[in-house]
Amino acid sequence: MQTVDRLASVVSADVPRMTLLQAEARADAALLASKKWRETSWAERQRCLRGAVRLLRERAPKLALLMAREMGKPITQGQAECEKSAWACNY
Repeated sequence: MQTVDRLASVVSADVPRMTLLQAEARADAALLASKKWRETSWAERQRCLRGAVRLLRERAPKLALLMAREMGKPITQGQAECEKSAWACNY
């Protein structure tokens, strides 16, 4: 599968498709992580989410550029999406 840089209109990477077994292994890992998160204390969850807020705000310019390349989203909208996501994590 090829990914296309929407800003430059060029193929930016060739990504191999997953096998069914690989997809199932990732789904199993996600389920395990979900169960572990459910057992995580509120204080630890809060610490993790505050870290996510910090990273989203610090990395907003780079993330906005990535969104522009991957989806063709205007950079200002990508930056606003980062801020919206940070706000939701902080909520």
